[in-house]
Amino acid sequence: MEVARLVKLGEEILGKESRLRQLVLTKLIEELGWDLVEDVKIEESYPVGSGNWITPDYVLENGNSRLVIEAKGPEEYDLEAYSDQVNSYIGVVRAQYGCLYNGRELLVYHIDKSTPIYRWVSGQSIEIFFGLSKDSYPNFLDSIQKQEGLRDKLSSFIKEDFSQIRSQVLDYISDKLKVSPDFIVDNLDIEVTLAPQGPQAEQNGTYNYDNNNSKAANSPEVVVCSANTYSPCTGINFIEETGGYGFFQLRRNRQPKYLATYEPEQSAITHLYAIKEIKRGDMSIAKSWKNCFDALEDNDDYSSGKTVFFSLGEEIKDFKPIKRGPDFFMPGIRFVETLEEMLKAKDTSSIFR
Repeated sequence: MEVARLVKLGEEILGKESRLRQLVLTKLIEELGWDLVEDVKIEESYPVGSGNWITPDYVLENGNSRLVIEAKGPEEYDLEAYSDQVNSYIGVVRAQYGCLYNGRELLVYHIDKSTPIYRWVSGQSIEIFFGLSKDSYPNFLDSIQKQEGLRDKLSSFIKEDFSQIRSQVLDYISDKLKVSPDFIVDNLDIEVTLAPQGPQAEQNGTYNYDNNNSKAANSPEVVVCSANTYSPCTGINFIEETGGYGFFQLRRNRQPKYLATYEPEQSAITHLYAIKEIKRGDMSIAKSWKNCFDALEDNDDYSSGKTVFFSLGEEIKDFKPIKRGPDFFMPGIRFVETLEEMLKAKDTSSIFR
């Protein structure tokens, strides 16, 4: 749990950038499997042009793959203001990826894109940090970059072909309702809205920077949530602290029977529990948990019934852990429909798809 402890310390630390590097970031890099002598260059200067030098905080090397990590002080709230800096570092040291980190926010950049491909903010799942481990780099970030590229293509396609799509929609409505296209245009706004699929989509920093870590990948039979507490009222640990209750968000009208827990430090879904009860819209459950009640009191998702409380039944003892596959990336990905599908999976690549 050392990685989780260091991330939490980073969220709380105050003071100068050097304090964040000393107390959190250097230790975190080492904890993620990087040898500080063999794999990491700390504040080493690189020549740029004639007589100029740059000095990234950290350059991590895993074979031919390099990663730049640039720390900023906890008081630096606008990390994107330093995008040009980290992008220049990526180019000079010939890294594939670079990161900006201030303890409360982490931005990930790819060499071919000037804007972040991923944003983590305090309170979200810390899975991205394990994606920066020596064992996972660069494969984990490659999977994120691949999704980002596909999203860009989809967005460009819609923008370029919107007039044609709009015309087809008008013709379809006109034919079905037997009204003229002019009548439809005068009485109906037609637009195409692109939104990520999957119940965890808003947690993915490339979509929407939402601090609510309770969103869980779910199907009609199974829900998967984090095994750790990263913010008030999240994780299986919190369930234990509150006498067997926790909360997460479900797609409407779903009533799953099982809850599985993903353990980032083991890179696996490790436990499966029966769900004893699910309650929607009962704020009285939360009132005895001060932090939880404050988090939910003005939460539209809770009042609308998306956020539900649940209590756990018995643990399924013969459950075999499911290791993370090469294409694993939980937020915003479609999840298997049945428990049987999940139990047959060799790894998470065939569960989150």
